[in-house]
Amino acid sequence: MWHKTFAIRVPGDELSPGSVIAHWKEHFPACWPKGATFSAPLAGIAPGEVALLEIAPVPGSPVRMSTGVMVI
Repeated sequence: MWHKTFAIRVPGDELSPGSVIAHWKEHFPACWPKGATFSAPLAGIAPGEVALLEIAPVPGSPVRMSTGVMVI
């Protein structure tokens, strides 16, 4: 199992960490490449939930990869 951590820089200090995370959770499916399928858990994105992803490993490839993400 892989463990990846992602980080972003938010310019300025007008946004609180809580508001950034709330926005990210609300718009999470839009973070994936065009053509990818994201299926959020019915309970929403929360610790312990698993989200399913289908994505082409190489852009334009006819091969699709199915995987999941566990929120920790």
